[in-house]
Amino acid sequence: MHKQAFILHTESHTKAWHIYKKQYLQRNKKHLKHTIMEKQITLEQAGTACGKINSMIKKTTSMLNAPLRLLGRYYSYVIERDLDMRQTKAITEAQMAFFATILPVEMPILLHLAACIWFIMSLKKCRSLLK
Repeated sequence: MHKQAFILHTESHTKAWHIYKKQYLQRNKKHLKHTIMEKQITLEQAGTACGKINSMIKKTTSMLNAPLRLLGRYYSYVIERDLDMRQTKAITEAQMAFFATILPVEMPILLHLAACIWFIMSLKKCRSLLK
């Protein structure tokens, strides 16, 4: 009995809400149309700004990756095999780890140990990527 009363009560509220919404829309149609147009204009402007920022980020990324691409071509020439960006980055990381291990002479022993571990890990990474 209670479920039926609840369902009838909910249905009557739903019908009343739809009637109220319809009346409200009819009364405020002009205002709502103006508001919707403002929102569309704002969204279009935001989309244009996002597009410009996106293109700037892509250009910057491309410019920053240019030296790595050149290095990749050099590595491909030396190894006589085509390399992708992951392999190029792995080889470059191994070289950086090597120089971090060898060059700083007066570095504390713990940093030397950390650099040595980094070098060994980067060599393993290179080996797995270049198989």
